[in-house]
Amino acid sequence: MKSKRVLALLLTVVMTVGLLAGCGQEEQKQKESSSVPAESKTQEASSEEKEPELEPYTVTYWMRGEESKDHDKIMELVNAKIQETLPNTELEIVWVASSEYNDRWTKALAAGEKIDIGWSASWVNSPKSDVGNGVVLDVEEQLKEYGQGILDAIGGWDVVDMNRIDGGVYHILAWQGLVGGRYALYVTEAAAAGLPEGWLEESEKIFQEHDGFSVEDKMALMDRIEEGLEYIEAAGLMGEGLNKGAMSNLLENKNASEGLVLNNHTVCVTLKDGVYTVMPWFQNEVYKAYADRLNDWYKRGWYRSDVLSAPTDYLPEHAMYVNTATTSNYKELETSKKGWNLTGCLMQTDNLLIQGYDTGVVFPYTGENVERSMQVLNLIYTDAEIYQLLVYGIEGEHYISNADGTITRPAADNRTYKGMSNWTLGTCMNSLPETVDTLKQYELALEAQQTAGINPVTGFSFSSKTWDVATESSNLAAVRTEYDWMFFAENYEERYEEFEEQMWAAGLEKYMEAYAKALSEYVTANGLGTVEIAK
Repeated sequence: MKSKRVLALLLTVVMTVGLLAGCGQEEQKQKESSSVPAESKTQEASSEEKEPELEPYTVTYWMRGEESKDHDKIMELVNAKIQETLPNTELEIVWVASSEYNDRWTKALAAGEKIDIGWSASWVNSPKSDVGNGVVLDVEEQLKEYGQGILDAIGGWDVVDMNRIDGGVYHILAWQGLVGGRYALYVTEAAAAGLPEGWLEESEKIFQEHDGFSVEDKMALMDRIEEGLEYIEAAGLMGEGLNKGAMSNLLENKNASEGLVLNNHTVCVTLKDGVYTVMPWFQNEVYKAYADRLNDWYKRGWYRSDVLSAPTDYLPEHAMYVNTATTSNYKELETSKKGWNLTGCLMQTDNLLIQGYDTGVVFPYTGENVERSMQVLNLIYTDAEIYQLLVYGIEGEHYISNADGTITRPAADNRTYKGMSNWTLGTCMNSLPETVDTLKQYELALEAQQTAGINPVTGFSFSSKTWDVATESSNLAAVRTEYDWMFFAENYEERYEEFEEQMWAAGLEKYMEAYAKALSEYVTANGLGTVEIAK
């Protein structure tokens, strides 16, 4: 990080010197120009070539959702703004119902339908799948030429490089903050009344001292949480205790240096002293100790007996849970999201820089003007007015600006313009906050992004089809589903043994060997160390 800052400082000095030199040269040019006869100036001006006029073009942008009543009115204003910078250019939004998006997307591309830009996400029309199917374009050159505003908004080429697919730039992420991997323990205000004074503050120290992926560290976390639950139970404030996934995130921190760096819930990878060790996820000793402890809590009655069929959402009746805490105002944000008061403490000090495949855009091969499409996309990232029209509509008509810096919109069902979700396009830095708690949410996310660590194997991806273990992958997933949450049962130990047997029978050994070979290729190509399979 220091070397980048030094480089940035040197560049600033060079640019400053260049600007000063340029000013002196410009002054000399003005003096020379003043001595040239007016007739000669006219002749010089007439000989200069005029900027060629852009050919008329409409950029077709597919977006997931439904067209609103006032959509046409908004697009008139949006296109007027676009044409201030890009004459003869219009944007057309094609709305596709969420439930139909993936199916229509696949059929449209198969039929060669014109789509210049398409909304894309890892959980719908996965950009990686589209690259594998050869239906989207590598737009690195167009991004270099026309996307400087995009680069500035998302964090520069470091972020782009993290999100490459097969070495190319196929997916332009929509920026909504690119930090993760940090968690907090959240306690409801009611349950927290049963904790001793200073318990959360002391817990934060303990949690951060044990921020590692080892049995010792993870059990130190669970010991402390167990102590808190005992206090809450003794005070008669447990409510419904813990929901099914309350403690899931305890195992999901992927460190930037050493510890758990990859996990797809079939296999996981740990890093220590430059060695990446591939092992079965449900057989590593950390997971087994965690599962044992949750089974003990289940038998103590801290989970409902019908926990597997009970609501999985976090509710005010659930005393405690672990969840993300990426920005410094994590407690206020979580309280705002849940709608009831929460307190808590951080479990890790650092964030990780994460990829942006969750949402963004791709450029299908059926587009007819990639350059103009990139120019329009760049405007969506850089022109706050265009972004806000697309997301919120017209001030005074579709939303009201408040004195505290927030906006107020009608309830979703009563809006004449529903607009796009703010996280689906451009950068959320241009969004308008709807609650006081979110006023600085994205500024804080951007701040956290500057100091976040980078998992060394963030760019690694594994295709079971490419490595000829697609059948094994499917069979293993079926076994995981059958035995998922097996620790919420009286016969837990018996089920755990059955589960291990079924995983090996489903082809875990072959799958793990293929995964290790793929990872070894990536690690070797990037000079990251060596790969081994746990014995």
